[in-house]
Amino acid sequence: MKMERTRGQQPTPQEQQELEQLKTIIDRATADGIVTRDEFERIQRAIATTKSPTAEHLFRAIELYRELVTEKVNAGELDTETLGQ
Repeated sequence: MKMERTRGQQPTPQEQQELEQLKTIIDRATADGIVTRDEFERIQRAIATTKSPTAEHLFRAIELYRELVTEKVNAGELDTETLGQ
């Protein structure tokens, strides 16, 4: 499902900083080619505990996750632990 932004607002400096922190967490989690359960949970917490809880910021965080994790998993470039165990 492709989501599109409804607003073209630029992120605030705080939102930009949080997105950079999220990107760092994702980069560390994916560096070895596999996302473990703990890494997945750390990413989820980073998205959920944002200090800028706007819909636009949440969209950006989810889009960043999609680009850096989901698309790579779907392309076979990244693997994940079974999250249900």
